[in-house]
Amino acid sequence: MKKIVICTNRRSNPAQPSCGARGGEEIADRLQQQIAAQGLAIQVECFPCLGRCDQGPNARLAPGGKFFCHLEADHLDAVMAEIRAFIAD
Repeated sequence: MKKIVICTNRRSNPAQPSCGARGGEEIADRLQQQIAAQGLAIQVECFPCLGRCDQGPNARLAPGGKFFCHLEADHLDAVMAEIRAFIAD
């Protein structure tokens, strides 16, 4: 099944960047709500690290899809458009 993987890692040291501290959980929640509301066939998966902490919050379409960096919970329209295209592919 296709999925969007969202980093929700929250480091114990607040001086180190992390997706969770920058809103990763809220992004995952909002994407889940929008995906459910639109009835899209894609799973939302929270993951502890996508390896790009300095560019977070991050997400990736899987398998083999686009990587998203610097996400904001209030600006997910472009991500949703990519999700719809990814599902159609």
